[in-house]
Amino acid sequence: MKHDSLFTPVPVSIIAQLNRFDFTFGFIGSCFSNNVYQRFRQHGLNAWLSEYGTTYNPYSIEKQLLGGFDLNIKYNIFEANNRWYTWESAHSLSASSKESLDGLLKEIKTRQHNWIKKTNFIFITLGSAWVYQLKSSGEIVANCHKQPTVLFEKRLLEIEEIQQSLSRIVSTLKELNPGIHLVFTVSPVRHIRDGMVENSRSKARLLEACQWISAHQPSCAYFPSFEILMDELRDYRFYEADKIHPNSVAIEIIWDRLKSALFDTSMNIVFSEVLKIRQLEAHRISSDASQQMIAEHISRIDSQKSKLTKEHAIVW
Repeated sequence: MKHDSLFTPVPVSIIAQLNRFDFTFGFIGSCFSNNVYQRFRQHGLNAWLSEYGTTYNPYSIEKQLLGGFDLNIKYNIFEANNRWYTWESAHSLSASSKESLDGLLKEIKTRQHNWIKKTNFIFITLGSAWVYQLKSSGEIVANCHKQPTVLFEKRLLEIEEIQQSLSRIVSTLKELNPGIHLVFTVSPVRHIRDGMVENSRSKARLLEACQWISAHQPSCAYFPSFEILMDELRDYRFYEADKIHPNSVAIEIIWDRLKSALFDTSMNIVFSEVLKIRQLEAHRISSDASQQMIAEHISRIDSQKSKLTKEHAIVW
């Protein structure tokens, strides 16, 4: 038996072959979006991350993006344990008063509106098809905010519901920015609190909806981050200690696959130069170093940044 490979590679379709840095990328959705966003910024790319925090289900992601389209959309604000939250965001977004949170949401919507208008690619990472609805209103929430379970009804979205939500996202964003491209992906993080079988059902529906939208919308693409981790890197050495979240090695591999799908190979040379400067920035200077040595170190970094920025639109 020939063992030409110790793993089964997942084919990745070309999304684009960008060869410049003057593109803007947006990220929204599950925690996997944050991991990939960090890689983009580390490599000097112009990118923004949704300020609504980690969001898993497509309906809540849609509501957040709609807020960046229509600034008059009102979010539902409530108080719990002397903090104010909104059902449309993650638990990390809160304020000490209703007025403060309302003002913060207006700022976020305005920033997102401006971002979307100039963004070339938005990456939308779906995490779960399970949703929680407020029994009082039927509203699907982005986060339960540690409120009593009796307030919610849990259900699994139908594939058709997810498809309709993704279609509304595409049409809305393209109305604000006709040239925008959307890249859908499904988070490889398993939601085992839902149950192993239930998680599989959820991911299957998200995968089917993503395939459908990418097949029916020419401005949409699908990146198989879920399949790369589940099928290509099917080993717990690619996971954190919790055996659920991908570790830095897995994320780096997935980033490399995405990089090949999105950027021309000529970009790798510049990426390498950016990373060298990042390493210099992260270098810890000895406490015994003189002020002159510190100044020279900073000057060397600034000089290299300036040289690279003149040649490319690096965002440090």
